[in-house]
Amino acid sequence: MDSVAINRRVPAEELEALVGRLARDVPFWSGRLAPPTPAFADLPLLTRADVRGHSPYDFVPQQMLGGYLLYCESTGTTGEPLSSFHRMEDIVGIGSEVRLPTALTKLLQPGVPVANALPYEMGFVGQATSMLLRAARAVEIPVSTRTTVCPPERAVAIIRKLRPRGLLCLPVDAECYAQILADEGVDPASLGIEVIMVSSEPSSPARRAHLERLYGAQVVNFFGASELGAVAIPCDHGRAHFREGSLYGELLVPDGSAAAGGAREPVTGELVITTLAPRAMPVLRYAIRDVVTVAWDPCPCGQSSPTLDYRCRAGGQIRVGDRTWTPIDLEDLVYQVEAGPWYRIEVHPGPRVLIQVETRAGAADDVGRTLAGTAAERLGVPVDVETFRPGELYDYRGIRGRKPMSRIVEHDGGGDITWAS
Repeated sequence: MDSVAINRRVPAEELEALVGRLARDVPFWSGRLAPPTPAFADLPLLTRADVRGHSPYDFVPQQMLGGYLLYCESTGTTGEPLSSFHRMEDIVGIGSEVRLPTALTKLLQPGVPVANALPYEMGFVGQATSMLLRAARAVEIPVSTRTTVCPPERAVAIIRKLRPRGLLCLPVDAECYAQILADEGVDPASLGIEVIMVSSEPSSPARRAHLERLYGAQVVNFFGASELGAVAIPCDHGRAHFREGSLYGELLVPDGSAAAGGAREPVTGELVITTLAPRAMPVLRYAIRDVVTVAWDPCPCGQSSPTLDYRCRAGGQIRVGDRTWTPIDLEDLVYQVEAGPWYRIEVHPGPRVLIQVETRAGAADDVGRTLAGTAAERLGVPVDVETFRPGELYDYRGIRGRKPMSRIVEHDGGGDITWAS
C-alpha cells in the first residue's frame, strides 16, 4: 500500500523531531524505536493489536504521570476493548484548535441544560463531553446510556422533566427515546431540544435528516476514536474538518494509484494517524482501520483544513452485484423512504437482497412497495422487503436489545459476515 499525506504542511523535520522525542520519553516507543532511530517514513504501522498487547501506562510520557490523567476503554464492538489515557487539556482545548459548529457552541454556554446520554463510565466520549460541559459551566444532565440505573424509560422521563436544549447521544438512543415518547403520546419535537450531537456510531446522512425531522432539532455528527478523541470536527456546512493542528494524517491507498501520485481529487483510503501535539497517549502512524474519503477543495465555511467523510471499517465494504457498497450506503436506502428506524439487510448470493424493517401501523404496504422499488433501482438487483410492527425487530425499551439492532449481513456461501450491528 502507498501512503498519501492528508495535511501537506507538516515539515519533515518536525516529524523526525517527534520520533526522537517519543523514543526518549515514552516507554513503549523507547522499546520499539531502538537506536538508530528510524526515519518517520520508515516506521512500521502501529496496530490495535500493539495497543492491546501493552500496558496503557507504557504509552504515557513519563513527565505526564504526575498530573491528572483520565483512563478510558472502548466498548469493544469490533474486538477486545482498547485502553487509553487522556489529559483534561487534550479535551477542553479543542475549541482553540478548530472552529466548533455554531450548534455546539450554543450548548457550551453557562446555564444551558444539556442531557448527556453518551456512553459514560469508562467510555471516552461521555467523559470528554462531560468535561467540555463542565468547562463551559453548562447544566449537565448525565443520563448515560442504557444502564441498569438509567434504562431508556428513565432517561426519557428525566428529559421530559428537565427539558434540555441539547441532547448528546448515540443515534440508536435518539431513535429509542423517540419511540418511547410516541408510546406515551408525546411528540419528540415538543420537548424543545434544539441540538442533537451524535457520536460513537456511524450514521448515514438520511438517518441524520430523519432525526432532524423527528425532533425538530439540528443534528451534528462527530467522528473520532476513543484512543484519539475527535479526529474531525463538523462545520456549519456539515463537512468534517481534519484536526491538522494536532494530528498528522495519512491515507493508505493501493500501490501505484493516482492518489499516490499526488492527485488532488477526493481520495478514499484507510486512515493512519500521528499525534503532533503533546498528549497523554502519543502515537506514531497508528492504523485505526477506518476507511474515509478526504477532500481538499475549499469549504464554504472558510476553513482551509481537509475534510473527512467516514465510509466504513476496513474490510467492511459489501459486494452487491457488480458494485461495492458500504453499510452507510445501504442504511441510506432505508431512511430515504422513511422506513425503519430498525432494519436488517441480508445480501445473498445470486445476488438477492432481503430488507426487513419496522413500520408504523397502517404503513406497511406502502413502505414495502416503495422501499423494494427504490432499493432495486439503486442496487440493480432483486430486492424483497419484509415489514414488522414496532418492537418486533428490536426491543427499544431494553437495556440490551433482545434481538440484533440495525445491521447488515452478507451471506457468502461459507458463513455469515455481520458488517454493522
